[in-house]
Amino acid sequence: MRYILLLFVILISYGSLYPFHFSGDLVPSADFFIWLFDHSYRTTRADVVANILLFVPYGFVAVMTLASSRRILFQAMLLFIIGTVLAFLLQYLQFYLPARVPTATDAWYNSIGIIAGM
Repeated sequence: MRYILLLFVILISYGSLYPFHFSGDLVPSADFFIWLFDHSYRTTRADVVANILLFVPYGFVAVMTLASSRRILFQAMLLFIIGTVLAFLLQYLQFYLPARVPTATDAWYNSIGIIAGM
């Protein structure tokens, strides 16, 4: 199951960063924190649904990889945090893709998709 989870991470990353034409300078950290909590970007229902559905398989397979133990809640929270960090990292990397419009809101919806999958 861990290999399937890795496959989903690779597919999500590929789809989020394609066509891989990176350019630009680093985004200053002050601007990053403004971007992180800026929800003024308008988005369509289709975009919201797509962002949620993109991470549902990650959440589902992540739960399937958990070993049955007393620490299952801790492991699930850790996998949720890892998935959320991945979502924000992919959105951050889209700053360097001129064809993409990175929004933190998309990453928040990705996190909802993880929860839905779990």
